[in-house]
Amino acid sequence: MTLTSGEFLENTYAALNGDGILVMNFAGENSRYRDLIGKVREIFDLQTILMSVKEDSNQVLLGFKQRLFEPDWSRLRHRAKELRAQYRLDFPAFVQIMQRAARSGQGWRDDLLSLSRKR
Repeated sequence: MTLTSGEFLENTYAALNGDGILVMNFAGENSRYRDLIGKVREIFDLQTILMSVKEDSNQVLLGFKQRLFEPDWSRLRHRAKELRAQYRLDFPAFVQIMQRAARSGQGWRDDLLSLSRKR
């Protein structure tokens, strides 16, 4: 079993508690992980958000175990500001991207399409 196998992802999903979140960072050649993103989306029953990291070519995938997960955006924005002050990274922008992707329901589609164009 490897970290990219369906078996590993299914075991990961099963091990998460009811409101657990899988976070995956993809770096390098986009075509190498396109199939893996599809596996995660299937196992997490489409409860995913895929975002591009503006500063580089990484992609971050969030998989939510809880059906119809709706984050507390106000609390996340507040915490993001605290983290920005502590680490000097733009966490508020990251939360804004997540919220926009979650609201549109198409964040993963847009990024998946951009992956296929970058091959």
